Amino acid sequence: RALFLAALAQHAHEGLLILAKFKTNLDYEAELRRRAHSRVGLVEEFRNRRRQFEEVWYGAEPASDGLVRAWLQQLEGRA
Repeated sequence: RALFLAALAQHAHEGLLILAKFKTNLDYEAELRRRAHSRVGLVEEFRNRRRQFEEVWYGAEPASDGLVRAWLQQLEGRA
């Protein structure tokens, strides 16, 4: 969850999202799609990460070391 929240914070820092307690992950995805429409790859990447996060968060999939490492590399690459 911390990595997903870090990604949201990073997008907010870039001016692509406005964080709010009432927003859902799908709300953030829709907002990102509106604000970063010219960055199709970024929107697709977020959609994939959101799905992965929700699969782990809701217990459908285990969090693997490889998944965590990939998320960390992605976050560090954008920093």
